[in-house]
Amino acid sequence: MTPGFWNHMAHRYARDTPQEKEEARLKKILDLIISTGIDIKGSQVLDIGAGTGSLSIPLAHMGAHVTALDFSEEMLKKLNKRADEEKVTIQTVFKSWDTINLDEEGFRKKRHDVAIRLDL
Repeated sequence: MTPGFWNHMAHRYARDTPQEKEEARLKKILDLIISTGIDIKGSQVLDIGAGTGSLSIPLAHMGAHVTALDFSEEMLKKLNKRADEEKVTIQTVFKSWDTINLDEEGFRKKRHDVAIRLDL
C-alpha cells in the first residue's frame, strides 16, 4: 500500500479498529518483547511502520525511548497528537523503511534494543 492510501485512511484508522482486538494484539506483542528478557523501561525501541502509535505510545508509557518511523505523514500527525495528549515523548521519522538511508538518519550509529515492524 502507498503513502497516499495511508494518508487517506489516517483520519479513520484508529477508530475503525475494535478496541478489544487492538488490546489483545498489543498484549501479545508486549508479552513477546518482555519474554526476551529486555527491560522495556529505558530501552531504545525502533517502531517501523508506526502508524498512529498503537504500539509506540504504550511503549513510551512503559518508559521506552521510542523512535517511530512511518511513510505516511498523516499517520505521524495522528501519532504526534496522541503522544501530546498522553504526555509521552516519541521521536518521529517521516521516511519509508524501504528507501531510508540508515547513515543519514544515524540508525547505524544509534543502538536500538528492539526493532519492530508490524504488518496489518
